[in-house]
Amino acid sequence: MSTRATYKFINQNALQEEQTFYIHHDGYPEGAIMYFFNMLDEDNQCGGLASRFFRANDRAEPTKNHKYHGDTEFCYTLTNKGQSGWDIYVEEVYWEDGERSFKGLYRGKFSNWINGISQKASVEWPHVIDLCPGLHTINSLKKKMSLDYHKYLTQLENGQRGNASFTKTDLENKEKKIIQYNIQKELKKEKVA
Repeated sequence: MSTRATYKFINQNALQEEQTFYIHHDGYPEGAIMYFFNMLDEDNQCGGLASRFFRANDRAEPTKNHKYHGDTEFCYTLTNKGQSGWDIYVEEVYWEDGERSFKGLYRGKFSNWINGISQKASVEWPHVIDLCPGLHTINSLKKKMSLDYHKYLTQLENGQRGNASFTKTDLENKEKKIIQYNIQKELKKEKVA
């Protein structure tokens, strides 16, 4: 479906503070989450969310800003809020008396929005967890935990204890998040049954 949208990333900690991308297809919220899940599951974690979004979505084209394309129907702005995680502002574009206007549909935590949209759409997407300072799907978190655990063991073998204890704590916190997610998932299944 040709629902055009722009995706803007604002991150004061990045080399390029603002980056915007245009995608010609599937820009409605239920379609846009597909692009965001691609971003979160991108193996190459270098360069922040904007870089991951561009690498993970071959239809994404760099663009100037939300207003540059006259045919945009939805605008998504992700903002890095530091220790409080990522927020998203979703706008729908409409025309009134020949003038282009923007109507705010959602403003808040990115993880809450994407999980809510996937639940409404009844699509079995992976649950997104906001682990400050990073966002993960359950799949990407498990993959990262596996790599972190290997790094932790390597540090112990090499006699490095300072960073190793931090890595162990980090692993334990991530493991708790996955256990909490699995418990919530089981409770939801019981309510449906």
